[in-house]
Amino acid sequence: MQKYNKFMEFFWLIIAIATAFYGFYIFKIGRAEESFLPFILPFVALAMYGLRRFHRKKMEKLDNNK
Repeated sequence: MQKYNKFMEFFWLIIAIATAFYGFYIFKIGRAEESFLPFILPFVALAMYGLRRFHRKKMEKLDNNK
């Protein structure tokens, strides 16, 4: 389960970076009206990354106390 949590944490970080680059690309080519959602998605992915990281740290601390 620990490997899964680390993988999902890394996954959400990659998604945040990829969607940020995609949003800037869409904005740069001049389709700013279509770039609203690609600018929101990195924040959602970063929130998921933070939640996964918090959950992993909490589970590791709980395992160490046993």
